[in-house]
Amino acid sequence: MTADASLHPEDPEYIEHLIQDNTNLAEQVKRLVRTEYALYNTQLELDNQMQLYKELYEAGKKLSSTNIDSLFYEAGSFITDRLNFGGFLVLERSNYLFRVKISGGCCSGSIVPNATTSFYKLFTDPEIIQQTGNDHIISATSGNSLLYDGIKTHCFFDKLVTHLFYIGTDKIPAYVLIVGNPVENEFYNDLIENSIHMIGLGSLVSLLKNALNNAFHYQELVKERELLEIKVQERTNDLNNALENLKSLNSKLEVLSFQDELTGLYNRRGFYIFGEKFFSMAKRKKTSLLIMYCDLDKFKLINDIYGHKEGDCALKTTASILKNTCRDYDIISRFGGDEFVILLDNIAIDEFEMLKERINRTFYDYNNLSNKGYQILISLGFTTYSPELDQSCTFDELIEQADKKLYAEKKKKKNR
Repeated sequence: MTADASLHPEDPEYIEHLIQDNTNLAEQVKRLVRTEYALYNTQLELDNQMQLYKELYEAGKKLSSTNIDSLFYEAGSFITDRLNFGGFLVLERSNYLFRVKISGGCCSGSIVPNATTSFYKLFTDPEIIQQTGNDHIISATSGNSLLYDGIKTHCFFDKLVTHLFYIGTDKIPAYVLIVGNPVENEFYNDLIENSIHMIGLGSLVSLLKNALNNAFHYQELVKERELLEIKVQERTNDLNNALENLKSLNSKLEVLSFQDELTGLYNRRGFYIFGEKFFSMAKRKKTSLLIMYCDLDKFKLINDIYGHKEGDCALKTTASILKNTCRDYDIISRFGGDEFVILLDNIAIDEFEMLKERINRTFYDYNNLSNKGYQILISLGFTTYSPELDQSCTFDELIEQADKKLYAEKKKKKNR
């Protein structure tokens, strides 16, 4: 309303109109100031929220460690330094105990309690679990006597909020975060629902929960890998042992494949394997070689009269005498039955004649001292390889020549 121009300035009605206009303008100004102040506060709150979420984003990037201690340390620092809460307490479940893992603010130092079963009873109480709801968050003041009284004995919170962290499929919280303000905290009254501090805390806890789950799964994978590495190492050790056993067994089988079971001498196969190597070397180096073919006389009579056990004994005795009279590096074999073939590398004829004499004398001495009802008699036939004369000779031909010499020797004995 404005003053009527037709009214006289000194007219009381005119003055009343002016006063009313002034009052209306003053009220309008007040409303504009209040609106501007409200807009300023809203802008300030939005700026604070934007800054908080920016800092939450940066804090979230720090919550990438797989070390759970580091995760709670970063979260705790943000709770006290940026969200301005008075303190925090992190409890970790171990079997039937909840022990303090990390703390900060007014919960630091000497006031942190030792491990106690009271926390376990408190956070596994059906009433408390029901109150946490699906988000596993519960706020407590002196009005919530069960939770408040259970925690108040361990920290100086007059107002608090708890977050329960379930890791994996366990139905009991693995960790409990308790955040609160003592009454002397300047932000004491900010611990209310929908405050920027509570909203920031909820966002931080969501980040922390994801980080904890990631850390838990990572640690589980590490454990599985360690167990797998142990199993792999065990299997590797088993495989190496099996390979060593197989190698040893193959070596034994290889030895057995060219070893005569009864006498321990080389068998026919073994004689050929090593004999042909010596024969090839003799050809290459142009050295001499001698093959001696041996046969027991009247061996069949020993078997027929005294039995095969005594026959075997005669064969083993023959093998022993041949090994003890020949050189260590000579190749001595039981070719089969009562036939023995010996390869003597790089031996002169006079040395061989001495060896023959030594063999015959050893058998003679044995028979004289033996209490057996029979004698072991041996016939010898030999042939030599000369690189100058026998370049075209084969190893088989050399053995065959020695065999013919043997039977010629046996024939002489029969004709005497």
